[in-house]
Amino acid sequence: PTLRNFSLNIDPTWKVAIVGRSGSGKSSIMRLLLRILDQESGSIHIGDVPLNEMDPEFLRERIIALPQETVLLPGASIKLNIDPYNGSGNEECLEVLRLVGLSRLVPEGGTDLDAVLSSESLSQGEFQLFSLARCVLPQEGGILLLDELGSAVDQKTYQDIWNIVWDEFHNYTVLAIVHRLEEIDLERFDRVLFMSHGEVERFGSPQSMVGK
Repeated sequence: PTLRNFSLNIDPTWKVAIVGRSGSGKSSIMRLLLRILDQESGSIHIGDVPLNEMDPEFLRERIIALPQETVLLPGASIKLNIDPYNGSGNEECLEVLRLVGLSRLVPEGGTDLDAVLSSESLSQGEFQLFSLARCVLPQEGGILLLDELGSAVDQKTYQDIWNIVWDEFHNYTVLAIVHRLEEIDLERFDRVLFMSHGEVERFGSPQSMVGK
């Protein structure tokens, strides 16, 4: 839905959980930040710069998104799939594959990332881990968007992903869409945003939300 009466200030490095039913406006926030949706009114600023005045290339480097579904480039190599803009070297790519537990994609002791990566070679959980590896590769960054991480992975993979997020993105602003507060470790978040019908229902510290 269209966001209405929506006004929010989020400090840099805050970790914010965004909660609400389907159709509450959670995904609209993400789409506006990624400029998939156009602003019809109002303004969004990153720092002091209006979002709609930012160069798309700069925005791509500034905002990193981990979507629900990972898309692979058909017929492309591991290297091209993990680093489509060719901004990192082989060793950096190998390191992030090790970090997310996907070093098996490369022959033992090898450094060859030219092998074609097919969707059949990854489980659902590994798709999410591969997508996370893309996010971890060195880049400007600053904002990390997470869209319902637990929707298609087992509990262990879900926890592994969150552990990597906390370790690798502690200096980032993190906006995480979740279905229920029970899915996450509330103590790790600075704020919780409850959305309803495109409006902010509640916004505050996790402690202020407990029991409400």
